[in-house]
Amino acid sequence: MSINKQCGAILIYGAPETRNIVYKPGVDNIKRLVLVVDAPSQCLTITLTNQTKTVCATHGGALDAFYALFDRFSQGAGMSGSLYSPDRAYLTGFQLADLTAPLPDPDVAWPESLADVPVAETVSGLWLDEGEALRDLWKATNLNPYHMPVVADGDKRYRIVLQLTGVCWIEP
Repeated sequence: MSINKQCGAILIYGAPETRNIVYKPGVDNIKRLVLVVDAPSQCLTITLTNQTKTVCATHGGALDAFYALFDRFSQGAGMSGSLYSPDRAYLTGFQLADLTAPLPDPDVAWPESLADVPVAETVSGLWLDEGEALRDLWKATNLNPYHMPVVADGDKRYRIVLQLTGVCWIEP
């Protein structure tokens, strides 16, 4: 435990579930503020007509009912599903530098329908509508959801990002 004399707060480090608890003197009582220092690994969000509520679990700290709901929803809640295929996406990206390691092999060929458009021009922003280019780039994006697919333009390599309105948390 340490005391910060400048603001009169007591900070308790290493509290259960990776929290820092801050106690500050209030007007009538002591106010308690809990700060979570690790990002949650699982969240459920429900959106109703007038409000949205999100509940997250960090390091196994939720009730068993949370994990039961999370498992059920993440498996489709008993419904059969189909693969999502966007009808429109915003293409961005960036060029990879070859300063420290060899450039990676491309994950996908640059679509023929975009052959007249250099990759360098598209990574600053290009709307793609239904068609071969969007289908191929979307497929490559989903091959490994933890990295952005690499495309080649001559001897240069680019990582591409597809942003989808209403789907991605970073929207165009």
